Amino acid sequence: MVRDGSITGLSTSLDVKTPSKKGIAEIILYKNGVAIGFRNTLETNSIGPKIDYDSVKENTINFEKGDVISAKVILSDGTQVEDINTLLEIAGEA
Repeated sequence: MVRDGSITGLSTSLDVKTPSKKGIAEIILYKNGVAIGFRNTLETNSIGPKIDYDSVKENTINFEKGDVISAKVILSDGTQVEDINTLLEIAGEA
């Protein structure tokens, strides 16, 4: 990150091409390689577009200048998706 701040929201959209009966897609956020406990979870048991969004209060999930924020997608076995778009909303210091 280029300055101190906090994560305030996470949204994900994707298109399920091959569903699985009890399938899910999880988009997990990491700070400096460690999961921070904030994620999107989407059911992938049917074909088509899926959307999830979550938010937290400002200053709940903080980061400092130089921290690396990353996201990982985990799919249930057999699930195939495409067009994954994830948006991270942040509040930064002025």
